[in-house]
Amino acid sequence: MAKILNQRQELALKLIGKSQLEKYFYWTGGTALFFYLHHRLSEDLDFMSEELLPDEFITKEISSISSEMRAKRVEHFKHFNRWQYFLFFPKAKQLKLEFVYYPFPKLDKCNQLKKYNIRIDSLKDIIVNKAHAIFERSEPKDIYDLYIIVRRKKMRLDQILKAVNKKFGVEIDPVIFMAKIMAGVKKNSQIKPLIIGEIPSAKFLKDYFQKIANQYLRKELRKL
Repeated sequence: MAKILNQRQELALKLIGKSQLEKYFYWTGGTALFFYLHHRLSEDLDFMSEELLPDEFITKEISSISSEMRAKRVEHFKHFNRWQYFLFFPKAKQLKLEFVYYPFPKLDKCNQLKKYNIRIDSLKDIIVNKAHAIFERSEPKDIYDLYIIVRRKKMRLDQILKAVNKKFGVEIDPVIFMAKIMAGVKKNSQIKPLIIGEIPSAKFLKDYFQKIANQYLRKELRKL
């Protein structure tokens, strides 16, 4: 099994767990999904909060964390209610930390990771967030995540779309959703360095999701 986190990611999680950020934010996103599924690498650490917090509060905590991590410098960007911090280190890759105000109801409770003293988003919520992200941006890493989720029978497509509606109040047209997936599949080769093991070809993924779509549509037609 591949190592889930590198040393800097582990240290960042431990320091966040010791900081005031722990009270408000939970760990989510691609790296958190890898924690559950062990299917691909992810370098960023993403956190969400249902509370809108002051900019200076988050920045002060990150400043303290970056000092303890001995970061050479920190770059900070804000886009609406999304805070991004890039920590740079001598002779090493940068570490990106992202904190997002996310005022949507959770479908399941977070799990507590005692090792880091932080909460991790539920698998169901991460899956549903991924599906919503696919509908908005069609990134190949999200398509691959969805492929693993459905293949391992964590959730069926119809369950995912219903859960998206429940969480976000958005009814996604399955036809448009599949079109978004097909668009993302074309860029599948971009995520090859992140995949653990052999990456499925774009044709394989296209055929796989077409089969899933056909099964879904047949099931819906039987209801008529």
